Amino acid sequence: MCALVLGTGCGDACEDDGFGGANCPSPSPIDQGQSTGAQTSTGAVEPSSSTTGADSDESSTGDSTTDASTSTGDVGVTTWCADADSDGFGDPDDCQDVRDDEQPPAGTVDDDTDCDDTSDRTFPGAATEEAQDSCTKDADEDGWADAAPPDGVVAGTDCVDDDAATFPGAADLDDPDACMRDADDDGYGDALPPAGAEAGTDCDDDDVDVPSASACLTWCLDADADEYGDPDACVSQPAPPEGYVGNDADCDDSTADAFPGAAPNDDATACMIDADADDYGDASPANAAITAGTDCDDLEPLTFDGCFDCPADTFFCNEVDNSSQCNGTGTFAVEVDTCGFGCDDASGACWSALSIDPGTCVEMLAGESATLQANTMGGDGNYTHLWTPGDTLSQDDAAVVTATPNNPTSYSLDVSDSEGNVASDVVTVHITDQDWFVDVPECQSFSYADIYGGAAPQPNNAFFNGGEAHCNLANNSVPNAFVCPQIMEHAQVSFDLIVANNADDDGIGFVYGWQDASHFYLFSWNAEPDTAPWGTWQQGVTIKRIEADDPSDITGEDLGASYDTAHGTILATPAEFHTGGWVNQVLYRVTAQFDGDDTTITIVDDVGALIATGTVTDPTLGPGAIGGYSASQRTVCTDNWSSTCD
Repeated sequence: MCALVLGTGCGDACEDDGFGGANCPSPSPIDQGQSTGAQTSTGAVEPSSSTTGADSDESSTGDSTTDASTSTGDVGVTTWCADADSDGFGDPDDCQDVRDDEQPPAGTVDDDTDCDDTSDRTFPGAATEEAQDSCTKDADEDGWADAAPPDGVVAGTDCVDDDAATFPGAADLDDPDACMRDADDDGYGDALPPAGAEAGTDCDDDDVDVPSASACLTWCLDADADEYGDPDACVSQPAPPEGYVGNDADCDDSTADAFPGAAPNDDATACMIDADADDYGDASPANAAITAGTDCDDLEPLTFDGCFDCPADTFFCNEVDNSSQCNGTGTFAVEVDTCGFGCDDASGACWSALSIDPGTCVEMLAGESATLQANTMGGDGNYTHLWTPGDTLSQDDAAVVTATPNNPTSYSLDVSDSEGNVASDVVTVHITDQDWFVDVPECQSFSYADIYGGAAPQPNNAFFNGGEAHCNLANNSVPNAFVCPQIMEHAQVSFDLIVANNADDDGIGFVYGWQDASHFYLFSWNAEPDTAPWGTWQQGVTIKRIEADDPSDITGEDLGASYDTAHGTILATPAEFHTGGWVNQVLYRVTAQFDGDDTTITIVDDVGALIATGTVTDPTLGPGAIGGYSASQRTVCTDNWSSTCD
């Protein structure tokens, strides 16, 4: 039955009519009486106040049912709000209306004044010392509301709401209005209170017998004399005992290396130990009270990061093949030498520079042989030798070889080791009783820009005397050098020089120190002064150093001018060496002596008369080859080339 009962209880017998009621059939009087009785027995609906005291039979009549129905229509509604924190005050944002004849939801109260339903210490009147009609928070239950509560909660005057000993007036003997901490309840506020509270004068707020700063200055033992005190060895008295300081900040009072700020490169305030005084704190201090730093070896002042194990005090080859030495504690190594030629894994030391000394000059007689020896030093000792040219050698890959040349020959030697080091040198074998053969493939002709800046015939090279004499037969030719490849170092070379006709009066001479066609020394001898597009081509001997990136860059001015040019540097002018010109059909004997940076040149005529002599010093190019030279002059010949060691 569902007569007179609204909301729940109808079950499937009634259907909601869409207006808060139900579409149920009208009950009979008997049904009404039963329903009313059921409600009366639950206390949900009280009997109508209009009952006149009729007997029980009358109370079950239709009139009684009519009275109950009227009473139900007068039932009130109450607002119930959630009380999640069970503080008796409801959440105004979580409420619902409930008929007075129904049970309210569990966990609700008929109140909507709670400003924070997550805290049972937040409700109206929570702070007994504050306004009672304000919804405040008093977490520490000291009667004073939190001064910085969550949003929606009224702020109070408690400066620290998680300490019941801190509130306004807690230390009335210091300041009855200030918010202080007085944990020992002696009326004096803590001299070092928590953040938010005002400082008082009590330097020991845990001892009721110590009420003021004048009675409790703290002094701590400084056993290691680092000016920081041991927090476990402190006393309170007006003056410090001997050996005590006014702080308790030392983390290890057994060593002066540990104190706040000992390692400023790690932390300028933390209490660390820095035994090696490199401003980095020990990364693994033995005392747990010491803050760890980043120094992986606090016994080595130059070692503070990148530590690794290595044999103490030993040398070894590091990962880039340089020599390193391990420190005394075996935790780190310092690179002590950059190995330009590799590192010896056995000793940890650098290999010395690879070098060879096959000599510079060796003499032999025609038809005999000469012994060449590498004399290799340095490197790792695992040498590989290569001699070139190898066609006149007993072998080309040994340290000692036998040479049997039929013409003066320069042998190049390259030596390498297993570290990849390479050393090179040249040794020249001179045949002292035999003139040079110049009609050989090794001797070559090189041409340059015309002295006069125009086109001119190329050299006409011809050979005589069984290949021992060379002549340039062309007239008005461009400057030309005819060079044989022997390297002259600590050696003396002699040859004949002649203009074999009565025509023309231009340039003859020779080149020496020849590195290549762009780098050489030039001995240029002009018969008479002449006019060129660039100026006067002076009579006499000019000695120059010629240097260019490419032979085509070298001009007639570079070769002929007796002054510095873009690619020519003066080493001797005619006034400094010889001002006279050469003479047609006169045979000149030229001798060039090569001794390090010094080259001494002597010229005599066909009767032995001295024409000129002098020494030129220049370290720029070094030893090189030698050969004849002519410039716009026909029939210039050289013959009888010979050489010896100097």
